[in-house]
Order: sequence, then structure tokens, then C-alpha cells
Amino acid sequence: MRLLGVLVGWLALAAAWPALAGEKFDPKEVRVITPTTATSKCIGDPKTPICAVETFLACIERRDLQLCNIVGVNDIHLPDQPGSVRYRILKSRILADKDIPKRLKNVSWLKPGYADITILLPDVRHPWCAEGCQKDFSAKPTGAGWSIASWAMQGAD
Repeated sequence: MRLLGVLVGWLALAAAWPALAGEKFDPKEVRVITPTTATSKCIGDPKTPICAVETFLACIERRDLQLCNIVGVNDIHLPDQPGSVRYRILKSRILADKDIPKRLKNVSWLKPGYADITILLPDVRHPWCAEGCQKDFSAKPTGAGWSIASWAMQGAD
């Protein structure tokens, strides 16, 4: 059974790798999503893990549930008013089996072949992230691109 899981993980990685070939980013670049504009050119088209994250961020800032649905997020409370977000992409990588800690091997939101994306929100500050907070996303490959499997603010409970 474990061999089957490893095989499925490798197949997912093999299928996802071509979609990531153009996934380049500059960790120093500050990107912006507003209610009407964005630095990203792929909002609404989650063809890469970063595009899925940016689609999800646009869903929140634009209060557009259709964007959330595109990336598989169907149950979310949106803010009362549209907003804007500035962010930097710090990391985007495809996970291998060795990257997943033993204590997380059986969770549904972190599997080999999934993507691990970290962004920095320089304008969001809390005591545990005085220089800006980082948010982690797990994205999973789907037949139509990528969907958001989970997200969490680093340091938050």
C-alpha cells in the first residue's frame, strides 16, 4: 500500500512538473492585488501553484466567491469591504515524500506532489511577526491546474 502511495506521489509530481517550468518569481518583488487591478496576470487561471495562491488572494480582496471556487475554496468568510494586499512570494516548491514530516504523513492537505508556497505580507504585523507576517499555502494538482489545499499564517494558532 505504501508503494502505491509513493507511486501516486511521483505521478502527481511528474504531471505537475511541466506546469511549474515557467514558475519563476523574484522574492524581492512586491506584488499587489486591488479590487480592480493586479500585478499577477493569471488570476482566475490557476495553471501554477503561484497562480492558485494569487487567485485565492484576489478572491479575498475582491470579495469574489467565484475566484475562491476556481481554486477549490468553497467555505470562507470574506471581509465586509473590498481591499488591497501587497505581498512578496518567498518560496514555491513541489514536495517530495522526504519533505513531509512523519507526524504529517496522514494529513489530507500535505502530500508528495503538492506545492508549498510561502508569501510575505509586509503590511500585516503582529507581535510574532513585527517585520511582516508570512502565510503558508499548500496547493494540490487537479485536472484543471491547482487548487488550495490549506493555508495558515506563520506564528498564529
